[in-house]
Amino acid sequence: MEEKEFYDQALREVTELAVDVIEQCVDFANRNDYEKEWVIDRFQEQFSIAKRDFLKSTNHQPSKDCAECTQKQFLACGDMELDKVRPCGYKPNK
Repeated sequence: MEEKEFYDQALREVTELAVDVIEQCVDFANRNDYEKEWVIDRFQEQFSIAKRDFLKSTNHQPSKDCAECTQKQFLACGDMELDKVRPCGYKPNK
């Protein structure tokens, strides 16, 4: 399969997934007597938050001195010397 065909197929599948999610939101709204647009908008907001948190957790190499790191995450690079730039990108003050 050529790259363009592969991309077009992937885009079709993602579009189908998006339509399926919207249909699930509409079903949820109907079952709970909520406005459909309100549910879809809240889903989009929560999806964006979940996406940000997911990407942050999979791409971020935390340090114990980084404001972006949580208590549980810092162990990944917490033993580094305090004046070294961390894998997460944190640059300690010198």
